[in-house]
Amino acid sequence: GILSLGGISGLLDVDPITLSMADLTRTAAAPAAVAAATILTAAAANGLAKAVLAIIFGGARLGGTLAFLLIAAVGAGALAYLQ
Repeated sequence: GILSLGGISGLLDVDPITLSMADLTRTAAAPAAVAAATILTAAAANGLAKAVLAIIFGGARLGGTLAFLLIAAVGAGALAYLQ
């Protein structure tokens, strides 16, 4: 459920879910791996939302560029998470 919350929250903003996960990890209510996965999910959802908005308002070229950067950033984050 918390990963779903991260995805939904990330559509609008990543900061609140990041701060919530940091607090939950600090109080030992959630393991660090769960917090990291939730933050990565929120960041991916936020990037996807921004890419869609870029396509709508800026055209396919801008949206495609942002989508490429999103894939690169999420890939790098996933690699760091899996290490």
